[in-house]
Amino acid sequence: MTAFRSAAPAALLALAASLPLLPGPALAAAPEEEIARLRAELAALQARLEALERRAAVPASVDPASVSAPVPTPPAVATNEAPAAPPAARSRPEVKLGGRIHWEAYAFDTDQRPATGGTEFRRVRFQLQGALHGWGFRLQPEFAGGDAELRDVYLQHALGAGTLTIGQFKPYRSMDELTSSNDGWALERGPTSASGLFTGRQWQQGLGWQVGGEAGGFGIALFGLRNSNEPRNEGHGLSLRGTRMLRIDEQTFWHVGGWLSLEEGGAGTPARDIGFSYGGRRGPSAVLRQTAAGSAFSQQSAGVELAGARGPWHWQG
Repeated sequence: MTAFRSAAPAALLALAASLPLLPGPALAAAPEEEIARLRAELAALQARLEALERRAAVPASVDPASVSAPVPTPPAVATNEAPAAPPAARSRPEVKLGGRIHWEAYAFDTDQRPATGGTEFRRVRFQLQGALHGWGFRLQPEFAGGDAELRDVYLQHALGAGTLTIGQFKPYRSMDELTSSNDGWALERGPTSASGLFTGRQWQQGLGWQVGGEAGGFGIALFGLRNSNEPRNEGHGLSLRGTRMLRIDEQTFWHVGGWLSLEEGGAGTPARDIGFSYGGRRGPSAVLRQTAAGSAFSQQSAGVELAGARGPWHWQG
C-alpha cells in the first residue's frame, strides 16, 4: 500500500501535466472520445487514491476491509456498454421481542346461573418476530391457563402482490376473530369468532395468501382442523375474506367486508360444543350447537360486516 501511495500521486501529476503540454496541432487532432476517456481514467485514479488514504487512516486494531467509504461516481462517458448493475444490498437480520399480559378481575351478582368471581391471567404471551433474507417469522407461545400452548408460529414471504404465510395462524374469517385482543371493542369476542362458531379452531395450520392496503384487501387460506396442542386429524378447511375501506372526509371512515369459511372433518377430527360466554369468560355461557366427530363434522359459515369511525368514536357489527 505504501509503494502505491507514493507512486500514484506522481502518476497523476504526470498524466495531468501531459495534457496541457501537448502541441497545439496534436491536441486539436485528438478525438473528443479520447479526451473523455483520459479524463475518466484520471477521475477513477483520484477516487482510488482517496479511498486508500481513508483506509490508511484507520487504526491498526480495525480491519480496513470493514470500513465502507463512498465511491464517487465517475464522469459520464459516451459508450455503447450498458452501465454496471449496483451491488446487491446486504440483508440484515431484524429481531424484535414483545408480548402481552392481560389480567382480569370478575365480580358477579349471581341470579339464575351460578358464577364465580375472582382474578386470572387471561393472556400471558411472549413473542419473537423478525426478518432475515426476505423471510419474516413469528413465534408466540401462550403461558396462561397453566399449560403452555403455541399461538402464531409461521414464516412469511412476499408472493406476487401479497404475502404468503406458512405455519400456524388465524384463518381469514370474521373481523371480530381477526382483531387483536389488544384492540378489541369489547372484553369478549362475539359469537362469530373462536368464542362461538370457531371454538377450538382459532389458530390453524396451513397456507395463507393475503394482499391489502389502505383501500382494503383480500385473503385466502387453506388449513387443517388442528391446534398445536391437539392430536393430528384429517379435517381441512378453506377461508376467504375481502374488505373495502371508504374515506368520507378527514374524520370519517367506513369499512365493509365479507368472509366465507368452509370446514370438513376427517379421521380424528374432535367433536365441539360451540357456545357463547355472554357473561364473560368466567361467567355463564349458552351452547349454540354441538358438532359431530370425525368425517361427520361439516360447517359452512359466512358473514358480512360494517364498521365505521369518526374522530375518537368507532362502531362495528
